[in-house]
Amino acid sequence: MSLPEPQTFVWPVWRFTAAQRLWVACVGLLVASCGLWVGVVGTLPAYATPHVPWWILAVAFFATERWPLTVNIRRGMPSLGMSAAPLVIGLFYSTPLEVLGAAVAGVTVAAMLRRPRDATHAVLDVAQLTVFIALSEVTFRGTAGVGSPLWQQWLAALTAAALFVAGTHIAVAGLALLQGRMRWDGVRSELAYAAAGSAGSAGFGLISVELIQVGPQALPVLALVGLGLLVGYRMYVRERRERLALEFLHQSSDALSSPDLETAQLQLLRGVRGMFNAELAQLTIFPSLPEEKAFRTTVRIDHPDQTMEPLAMTQLDDVLEAESDGVIVDRWRSSPAAAEMLARRGVSVAMVALLRGQTRILGSLVVGGHLDPRGFDDGDLRLFRALAVQTSASLESGRLERSISRLTELQEQLAHQSFHDSLTNLPNRSLFADRIEHALMRGARAGRSVAVLFVDVDDFRAVNDTYGHACGDALLVGLADRLRTALRRPDTAARLGGDEFAVLLEDLDDAAEAEIVARRIFEALRAPYQVNGQAVTARVSIGVAFADRAGDNASNLMRHADVALYAAKGAGKDRRVIFAPGMENDIVGRHRLRGELEQALVTDQFVVHYQPIVDLATGELAGMEALVRWRHPARGLVGPSEFVPMAEESGLIL
Repeated sequence: MSLPEPQTFVWPVWRFTAAQRLWVACVGLLVASCGLWVGVVGTLPAYATPHVPWWILAVAFFATERWPLTVNIRRGMPSLGMSAAPLVIGLFYSTPLEVLGAAVAGVTVAAMLRRPRDATHAVLDVAQLTVFIALSEVTFRGTAGVGSPLWQQWLAALTAAALFVAGTHIAVAGLALLQGRMRWDGVRSELAYAAAGSAGSAGFGLISVELIQVGPQALPVLALVGLGLLVGYRMYVRERRERLALEFLHQSSDALSSPDLETAQLQLLRGVRGMFNAELAQLTIFPSLPEEKAFRTTVRIDHPDQTMEPLAMTQLDDVLEAESDGVIVDRWRSSPAAAEMLARRGVSVAMVALLRGQTRILGSLVVGGHLDPRGFDDGDLRLFRALAVQTSASLESGRLERSISRLTELQEQLAHQSFHDSLTNLPNRSLFADRIEHALMRGARAGRSVAVLFVDVDDFRAVNDTYGHACGDALLVGLADRLRTALRRPDTAARLGGDEFAVLLEDLDDAAEAEIVARRIFEALRAPYQVNGQAVTARVSIGVAFADRAGDNASNLMRHADVALYAAKGAGKDRRVIFAPGMENDIVGRHRLRGELEQALVTDQFVVHYQPIVDLATGELAGMEALVRWRHPARGLVGPSEFVPMAEESGLIL
């Protein structure tokens, strides 16, 4: 008894598509925010005076989101601007509803100016803001009560700001995990980065809170503090981004050096798509010779990888508006041809670079469809161009091109093997039928005809049983060589399988010409063969079908040649037979007889009659002769002369 295999539990959300998971996250956040604002936060007054109007906070939120102090180091995570600073000011000097309205207005307008958002991401932005601003207000009011000492108010504001920044990052990281765009180690790195940024921006917000109490004369001090934070942030981010870029280029170089071509391209493109948080990454390698094809590999989120797809040169559309060092192609600001190229890939913006060698274009690289609200920026383009140069160098050195050449040769070998017999290297049945169709079309245009010959080695099993299978294979190779020698230039020889061959004769005047060639082939194949030092004689039967009707096709000609061959076998073998109308009827009868014989064996229709043998000298019984008879259900008792030859031919009698 076998136990059933244990079933792995899969959470229902993992069965959803990326878009469905996004909507699930939106709904969950909106439900949570409604509970918080209606039941807890919505009616709270401002914590302290002076009161800061909501529109000033909205301008501050807009400025920190539109021009963040940091650049986007790893795509898919929010930029670390100074959004915690206006939040901290709002915690002290505005009502929760004013803070919420200012944040939604400022962040949404900044996002729309960066890039038009789809409805799902817009709803997700609003849902995140409502939830985490509510949690920040609850945390701040619960920790800093009325009349609390200054240190407690600062601690409450820092905790609320940290919750706001960390919560936003956790939400985006969780969504990236759901969509398969990030791993847990990446989440830990981003949260550590978020903690450092929130501390600085919240500290600036607290300084602003204290300076607001002083009055306008504190503005120069506030400007100096902000400038110091700006310089520190820029230095830290520049160093971190350069380090990540070097690591990425080093990993890309390692991927390109992989000995396996498919593995090298997939590793490269997966790393590229992850680094730029793009929907797809695509590498196309152009052919080095005019007769070769290009090959394209595509990695796309939520789609199976497409590896080494062959392309004709007319299908290469990614060179549009691409320069050697790479450009950003945008659907809204590009030419119609470039917009169509993006539409075919299902993206609205992409970075495209041609991979140039010293003498020709080696290929192209495309990264498109960014998954976060920010478009590709100058920093992304610089890194992309460095990647393109590195990939071009790898192609120029010949590592990938040699693999492409080997792949092209392998594909040509596979194509040849799929249409040729591996033993004799003759065309197989599929290629032979195709050549018949083409020969019929050429003959119809020129007023000429064609003929098909089926050639079968008589009693080939005896050769294998007597000399061995290696000798039988050598005999077939020798027979194929003689077929080639006996044919005219436009004719084709093929091996259909086993010991059965076929010949296509083209450019014929009439059936008599086909008979002349068939006779020459018949005589050429009858001569003894030297196989492994032994002389082996082979006899063949040939069936000939001549195309003398307008409606003839490859299938009809091959069937007629097979019928003629069957007739040659039935007439005693070692002969040629030309197909004639009505010949099929005899074949059908022989097939019917064979089927009835097989059924007779199953139902015990054969009986034995014993005939006495008498010694004529003594008159005594010397023995008995057993004679088989077939008790046919419709024809009665059938003698052996009518069925024994067929039984022997079909192997029913051993």
